Amino acid sequence: QVFNIETFTHVALDGTDIIAAGNRYNARNGIPYNEFFIFARFKTTGAVDTSFSTDGKETFQVAPDISHDITGLHGVSGKMLASFDAGTTTDFFNALRLNNRGGLDNTFGAGGYASIDFESNGSNDGTDVSVLQGDGKLYVIGNPGGGVDIGAIRLTPNGTLDVGFGTGGETGVDVPSLGSPKDAVLQPDGKLLVLNGSSSSIKLT
Repeated sequence: QVFNIETFTHVALDGTDIIAAGNRYNARNGIPYNEFFIFARFKTTGAVDTSFSTDGKETFQVAPDISHDITGLHGVSGKMLASFDAGTTTDFFNALRLNNRGGLDNTFGAGGYASIDFESNGSNDGTDVSVLQGDGKLYVIGNPGGGVDIGAIRLTPNGTLDVGFGTGGETGVDVPSLGSPKDAVLQPDGKLLVLNGSSSSIKLT
């Protein structure tokens, strides 16, 4: 028996609107397959915003037979900005942006997507969390492997690496046994505080 399952995992505000994101997938005999991203926009009353897509909800697929896991969601002047993990052996640090109508924003990255191979190490760069800076720049944080336990990149509002951050837009630390990043926050002094999976934290400048 085949089921269609929709799960929203992230919620954020965009002005006064409420936005949400997650994934949709089919399941056969309890095994998920054929995953999609799902995004939705609601008015402050909770009513669906039908100006987004045609019914307030949009689904699309990056590629067949990979996981579609949202790791961060941000509202930016009517657009939705999200980081995601694709769960493949060649996964990069990933982000995408939707325009206010629900389509991919072609002014961001390549066709609406930004996918960065951290330090070009060819490892599985798991994307775990993202933080939006006040000027529209996006930090994407994860466990990139290749000898780096905690890695972060900063993207400009057009989806390219911000060379003013770290080395060429990337920075990372090798701290064994810290686990993967679980959350992060940007401090008032501009430093990035990252919470990892072992009840510790690190600070990236």
